[in-house]
Amino acid sequence: MPSFLATERQFDLATWAIPVVADRISEFYAGLDWQGVTVEPVQLKRRHIRMWSCLLEGMDAEARVCRRDLRLLTLKSPKAAAIFDHIDRAVVDELLDMIIGRFGRSRDAAHGYGMTLMAAAASLAEARAAV
Repeated sequence: MPSFLATERQFDLATWAIPVVADRISEFYAGLDWQGVTVEPVQLKRRHIRMWSCLLEGMDAEARVCRRDLRLLTLKSPKAAAIFDHIDRAVVDELLDMIIGRFGRSRDAAHGYGMTLMAAAASLAEARAAV
């Protein structure tokens, strides 16, 4: 796929996926007990949403900074890393379900968006490893 098409798909995916990501992450943060965390959960939620926005927009360096910030803000919470991983898995699942549901009849579109999501997930893995 030519790079301009990949960039266009990435922009398109980010445009409709970021509100979904924000809703999904907000849903999780509303129901969590953040024992040992000294910052406001809303601050963590905003940073987590920003990380996903960066991932979907292809801003990998910024996503790594956001992931690092999340971890630094929750150092005293032993469950935080596992919670972030759980939320991130749920976000990937949600987006994949949406891609399949929305573009399942168009193999090329589903494939393109799926590949874009896979690139974001790979960047997430790199961001996790860098922390």
